[in-house]
Amino acid sequence: MQWNEKIDLLKKTHDAKAFSTSLMDRKNILREIETKFIARPAQYYTGQESRVRFSDWWSYIKSPAVRSLSTSASLLLEKILKPQESYWIACEFSTSIKLYKAEVKALTDLIAIGQTWTNTYHIVQPKYKYLIALMILKNKVDLKLVEAPKEILHKIDAIVSK
Repeated sequence: MQWNEKIDLLKKTHDAKAFSTSLMDRKNILREIETKFIARPAQYYTGQESRVRFSDWWSYIKSPAVRSLSTSASLLLEKILKPQESYWIACEFSTSIKLYKAEVKALTDLIAIGQTWTNTYHIVQPKYKYLIALMILKNKVDLKLVEAPKEILHKIDAIVSK
């Protein structure tokens, strides 16, 4: 199933409040996320990389707290995020970043059916207060957190210590 078909499936199973693909200001939202949480490599500005879109956010997250968990991404997100709130989810592909706005159930459904080539997702609080980046591996989830509230860090540490 192609990525667009997966997105269409999600739009059929979630209402527009729970999962939105029509972000009017996509470019500025992505730019704001990059400015606050991502450090572009120096060669981006000086070399060939400046002619292509920058999409390797995972490698350039600013000052992250790093965790590795033996749990599913869905279970993790359901435990640490507020279920009725909406979040930006930036899905990292090898050459682009796709952006959506979603509540937790739609986020977990997207991650469950929508594996990207890098299996990397960036969840951002809509007022750009914090970023939770997930890299989904075979038996674990690697996390990078920037400016995450203590409440979220405590929930993650509780999962790690189990």
